[in-house]
Parts: sequence; structure tokens; C-alpha cells
Amino acid sequence: MPKSRTTPARARDAKDPPSPDSHPVSEAPAEKKERKAHTEDNLDKALGETFPASDPISPFVPAVPREKNRR
Repeated sequence: MPKSRTTPARARDAKDPPSPDSHPVSEAPAEKKERKAHTEDNLDKALGETFPASDPISPFVPAVPREKNRR
């Protein structure tokens, strides 16, 4: 019998609805703070790159984030 393939939560965009067979994943307060700081930093950089243009930034979040210093 083949194994069922499920998509890990981190491989989904934040705006995607949860998979019906997924379970809630808790996030440590430090992880949440780091994730939010990273998102804010990305938005600040994107805003700086578009200024003084009249078009608003597009805060795209990739489905799979880059791993930091992964060996």
C-alpha cells in the first residue's frame, strides 16, 4: 500500500486554508516573534525599493521559506 503524501504546513502559503487532515501546530513565542520580525523586515525592504513610486508593494510570501544556515 503506497504511503499517502501530505504537504507540510511550511510548504503552504500563509493565505492558503488549512488542509482538512492537518493538525494545529503550536508556535513558540520566540519563533512567532522572529517570524513577524522577518516579515516586517521584508516589507520594509520592499517599501524602500519602491519609493517614491506610486504603486503599492506586493507582500508575496513564498510557500517554502529559505532555511537559515542549514547544513
